[in-house]
Amino acid sequence: MSVYGGVHVGLSSLYAVALKADGRALIHTGGRFKEPAMMADVLEEVVAEVRSSVGADPIWTLALEKPQRMLLAPRQVELAGAKFRPQIVKPALSAVLLGAIPSGPGLLISLGREVRLATIDSTHTFKEYRVMEGGGAWWQQEFPRLAAHSRRLSVHLKDFPQGVPPLSRLVGLLELGRPPSPDAVLQARLEKIAAGVVGMASKLLRRLPGIQRFHISGFLAGSALGQLVAEKLVEHARPSGAEFPPEVGAALSSFAMDRENWERSHLGKEPFGQDPGKNEWAPPRELVRRLYRTRKPFEHYGE
Repeated sequence: MSVYGGVHVGLSSLYAVALKADGRALIHTGGRFKEPAMMADVLEEVVAEVRSSVGADPIWTLALEKPQRMLLAPRQVELAGAKFRPQIVKPALSAVLLGAIPSGPGLLISLGREVRLATIDSTHTFKEYRVMEGGGAWWQQEFPRLAAHSRRLSVHLKDFPQGVPPLSRLVGLLELGRPPSPDAVLQARLEKIAAGVVGMASKLLRRLPGIQRFHISGFLAGSALGQLVAEKLVEHARPSGAEFPPEVGAALSSFAMDRENWERSHLGKEPFGQDPGKNEWAPPRELVRRLYRTRKPFEHYGE
């Protein structure tokens, strides 16, 4: 039975998983890196650990955040020590979406350092969109501006250099804008930003066919902003809990690619190859179609 590996590389951490076709987890591991230049070494160590544990070389898919893409060749990657060559390299956002909503069209709202929206519709087309306002980096600059009009906020920010809070403190600070005793200045801004995100999301839901579910991810997903977005968006779609983590979303692409090539070989067709003229960072439509046809191939994951 084939083994499928997925790696999700974030801004300062990466996680890898190896699974059987029925969803049995063989190993789940990861690592952290302080600087982007250290990412390749950590990736090599994690891949070597997976190979040693599994005793074979999985069919790999690598999902990279944009800052990491410049460090590795965009299509075929080979690290000197591990000889790690994933067949498909795709963006981390699509891995999150395929993990969260793997069995049909869906919308992902990522509330991290920036706000990103990703969709896969009923035509198996992946799209990514960005909203300027509302991400963690934006809130870091916005809080000092809001504090100029709110004594309550200024008190909370006085201990931070230049009044700029670290990303780790944003979730707690955003709670000041929600009931039962919200700060009026922050509450108004929260409402406006949430309405902007929901407005763009609702336009996508109306324009793209077949999308009825959404999932919110990112470190601000559980914050007051994430809660407001979820409350407002239920008028347009139903929320969906994440079924799998991003690294399993990446492994799902490996699974779909293997099944696609198995069928092609029996039909006497050439093995699957991604068209270099197309967007190399979007999950190929053939694989998304295959993934949806197989329904939930990793339904045993985590048991």
